[in-house]
Amino acid sequence: MKNIVNKLIAFALSKSPENPKKKTDKSLVELFGIIAALSIIFLIWFNYPSFINWMDKPSYKIQIPLLPSAMVPTSLNPNDFSNIGERFGTYGDAYGSLNTLFSGFAFAILIISLFMQRQELKEQRKELAAQREEISKSNDIAEAQRKITEQQSSLINQQLLDSKVQAFYQLFFKYLEEKENKLESMSLSVQSHVVGNRIFKRFIITFEREMKSAFQTNDDLINADLTTLYNCIEQNIQLALSTINDQFNTSQYFEYICFILEFIDKHSKMGLDIADNAIKTLIAYQSIHEMYCMLLIGLEDEQLYNFIEKYSLLRKINTYNDDFLKALVFRIYTDKAYTV
Repeated sequence: MKNIVNKLIAFALSKSPENPKKKTDKSLVELFGIIAALSIIFLIWFNYPSFINWMDKPSYKIQIPLLPSAMVPTSLNPNDFSNIGERFGTYGDAYGSLNTLFSGFAFAILIISLFMQRQELKEQRKELAAQREEISKSNDIAEAQRKITEQQSSLINQQLLDSKVQAFYQLFFKYLEEKENKLESMSLSVQSHVVGNRIFKRFIITFEREMKSAFQTNDDLINADLTTLYNCIEQNIQLALSTINDQFNTSQYFEYICFILEFIDKHSKMGLDIADNAIKTLIAYQSIHEMYCMLLIGLEDEQLYNFIEKYSLLRKINTYNDDFLKALVFRIYTDKAYTV
C-alpha cells in the first residue's frame, strides 16, 4: 500500500514540458475521469440491492421425506437473506458495508491528498526560495548595471568636458595669436620705426615724465589727495595717447583684451576649470609694458578695471623693480589686483 501511495504521489508531482494544448487535453481527461468515477459509484449504489437479492436466492433445494405427501416440499435457502430485517436490521443497513468501503476509500484519498499537498508545499517553498535567490541575483545585476551606467555617464561627461576644454584652448590660442598681430600692427606712421611694443614704451615714458613732474617723490604720490591724483592721471593719459597717435583706440587693442577676458569668464562660468591656467597664459603673453599700459587704460575702462581686480592681472608687478609703478598701483588698485 505504501509503494502504491508513493507511486501515486510521484506521478502527481511529475513534471514535463507542457503547452496550452496539452493542458486543455489533460483537463478534459481529468473531467471525464471524475464523471466516470461518479458513474461507477452510482452504478454500485444502484445495483447493490439487486446484488443482495441475487445473493438471497437459494443455491439448492432440500427435500424433507418425513412430511406428509400432501405437503409441498419446501426449498431452504442456506443464505437466508429473506428475513433481512430480522438478521441485518432495516433494509438501509444493507448499505453499511458499502458505506464503510467508500468511507475507507475516502479516508485513503484524504491521506493521499494530504501527502500530495505536503509535497506541493515543499515544492512551492523551494520555488519561492529559488525565486528569492533569482530576485537577489537580479538585484545584484541591476546594481552592477547601475554602477556601470554611472561610470559610463561619468566617462561621457568627462569626455564632453575634455572636448569643451580642448575646443576652448584651440580658440584661446588663436585669440592670443590675433592679439600679437594687433600689437605688431600698431605703428605711428607707415615709415615710422616706432611699432609694436615700442608704442607701449613711448606711452609709458610720456606718462611717467609728466607724473614725476607733478609728484617729485614717491611719498608725494602716496600722500596725494585721490581726486587730485586721478585728475592728474587722466590728464597725463590723454597726453601720452596723443604722443602715440591714439594707437590703442585705433587698433582696439585693449577692447580685444576685454574680449579675451570675457571669453575666459564665460567658459569659467560654464563649469570648465580653465580660468586659472588661461589667465596665467594670458599674463605670460604680456610684456611688462603692456601690463603697465593696461592698468592705466583700466582707469578709464570700467570693464577692464573689473577684470584686473577679478583675475589679479597685475600680479607680474611684484617681480618688476620700479618703485614709482608700484606706488601708483598700490594707490589706485586694491590688493586683489596684484595678489593671487
